[in-house]
Amino acid sequence: NNMDSKISVLWWNVHNLRNETHAARVVAKVKESNPDIFCLGEVVGEAAYRLVAKEFPEHNFYMTHGKQAQEMLIGVHRKNQVFFSQRTEFQSGNEFLRPAALITINCGEQPLNLLFVHLKSFQDPISLGYRDQFIKRLGRLKKTLDNLSSGNSKFIICGDLNLQGMDYLIPGQISA
Repeated sequence: NNMDSKISVLWWNVHNLRNETHAARVVAKVKESNPDIFCLGEVVGEAAYRLVAKEFPEHNFYMTHGKQAQEMLIGVHRKNQVFFSQRTEFQSGNEFLRPAALITINCGEQPLNLLFVHLKSFQDPISLGYRDQFIKRLGRLKKTLDNLSSGNSKFIICGDLNLQGMDYLIPGQISA
């Protein structure tokens, strides 16, 4: 890809890909959207990979892993050269929270960084604290990416942030 190329991205919380019928509906909608990169949130185990991957032979797949019950399955069209990194620092030291997935796409002189996340949604103080830590970690990651790219990195956050009712401003012009 060159700097002028466009990349389409789809994030979808599929609520577990409950069975083959549910997976077939999800696959049909993803195919209809035809994204270069898609992330399915709340998939359970590698069975989700088997249900989806056979329908997208032109994609490579990546999956987050941890002790949480739900994972993220990411499909990237093979025309895109990417580096996948599971970011456990977004688990805030709690191995049962979902890790984030950073996909870095080689697109010319400056890579595009996509961070796929799915944050805890409860309103109890601990959950609110996890989201607060998440926001602070976003700022640190953005600063690190900026340092690696000699300035203003290309950084997009995709997913379910569960920030409803919260007012944040993240350093580096990222607001939620």
